[in-house]
Amino acid sequence: MTRLFISLYFAVTFGLLLIGWSSEQVWRYLQSSSSNEIEQIAKLANTVPTLLESGKLSTSQIEQLISTNINIVDLNAIAWQPEQLKQLQQEKPLLTYNDQDQLEINVLYRQKVTGLNNQPINSVIQIGPIALSSVNNSIKSMLLIASYLLLAGIIALWTWPLWRDLLKLQKATNEFSHGNFTGEITVSPRSVIRPLINSFKSMASQILRLIDEQKQMTNAVSHDLRTPLSRLKFSLAMLDQSQENIPEMKQDVNELEKLIEEMLSYNRLESEQHLLAVNQVDIAQLLKNQIEKLKRNIDSVENHQQKQFELVVNDTLVWPCDGHLIERTTQNLITNAIRYGNTQIKIIANANDEQLLISIEDDGPGIKKQHYDSVFKAFTRLDESRNKSQGGFGLGLAIVQRIAQWHQGECKLSQSSLGGAKFTLIIPKAEKYIAQEN
Repeated sequence: MTRLFISLYFAVTFGLLLIGWSSEQVWRYLQSSSSNEIEQIAKLANTVPTLLESGKLSTSQIEQLISTNINIVDLNAIAWQPEQLKQLQQEKPLLTYNDQDQLEINVLYRQKVTGLNNQPINSVIQIGPIALSSVNNSIKSMLLIASYLLLAGIIALWTWPLWRDLLKLQKATNEFSHGNFTGEITVSPRSVIRPLINSFKSMASQILRLIDEQKQMTNAVSHDLRTPLSRLKFSLAMLDQSQENIPEMKQDVNELEKLIEEMLSYNRLESEQHLLAVNQVDIAQLLKNQIEKLKRNIDSVENHQQKQFELVVNDTLVWPCDGHLIERTTQNLITNAIRYGNTQIKIIANANDEQLLISIEDDGPGIKKQHYDSVFKAFTRLDESRNKSQGGFGLGLAIVQRIAQWHQGECKLSQSSLGGAKFTLIIPKAEKYIAQEN
């Protein structure tokens, strides 16, 4: 931070010094031409008293000649500075500026009319205001604008290396948010944000290590559990099936097997997040197939209760995405609606120029708003609407949200018009996440 402050301080100081020096040089150059113009006017003004004394020209005629006003005032009527008064008495033109910052030229005029002491009356001829060339009138604005532009250029040169490094860090954080923890960030050793980048790399390495350890542990535990589960199933099959606790024991073993399969499936999806197989997918046909397949299995899913499906989709709806993963996502959402809905399940799919929208809603008990964010977290189960008898391990919605995120989209939860929960899957155009991956 101290290094950043010092470098910025010196950059601004250098910029101000450069602006001051360059402005002075430009001012002197332009002022020289302005001084020549004023000098010519002053020489002309010095001849006005002679013309008036000769009587050849009147004041109005001289005004027309030089195209400016002429006023004759008493010398003592104006409070002159000693230096100004001395210059006038030496019969040298005196340049002054009025309240509007306009140039006036004053010359001494010794009138022949004498006063009480037989002394000539000293007057002052004021010529002006004099309009100088447009360059001189706009010089201050031009220099001010040029100074601001020069300062902006200096600050831009100073900020460019910092901006370039921040863009690299931003790109790395985007890759980090999408699961790529191995992206390399190369910056100069003198970069002011190098300590920040080093800390970021250290954090990424530690998170990557923890994720790898977690995956290895999950896979190891899942695989190691399969052997004793197989032994248990074999032992249960050899026991007398008439015993009272045998069905419950089989159910517990089946639940453990389902949990292991879900965990392994979740880990497989984690490793496939950068391998999206994007194709033109017939969304209408995909949803129809999903409904037909789940209808065939609905008896085993929901205790023989009849479910009414309503599908609203254009038969020509085709969208670029990973068909296998979208199929997995819609299957999880429709299965959820079957499991927790009472009798009605409504599926709506439509698309615009930017994104695909698939909403799945039911008439079940719904989900409270305070749980909207937590339901997408892995192993989250809500006691109010999810219990052990209904199945589920809290991984289905986590998988849905993760697949949506891989497509640079999301899954939103809201209240359904049917009274239950409404899940809306949002998938943007494939070009967005393809460009992100590349």
